[in-house]
Amino acid sequence: MKRRKKSRKKLRESDPERTVGLCKPCHRKVHTTLSNTDLQHSYSTVASLKSHPEISRFVEWVRRKPNGCV
Repeated sequence: MKRRKKSRKKLRESDPERTVGLCKPCHRKVHTTLSNTDLQHSYSTVASLKSHPEISRFVEWVRRKPNGCV
């Protein structure tokens, strides 16, 4: 467990701008669909997130809502 905490701390300190702001529904969808490891290694940009089929479908769905997030 110490190893995990160290890697999180190192990531935050080394590059604090690696995160982007998302609305609550999008944030929830990302974290229910992908693990933190997947996010770190394969989906570290907004463009790569949008390329994921399930995330892409959700983005299109939420965009059509009256108070769409995107």
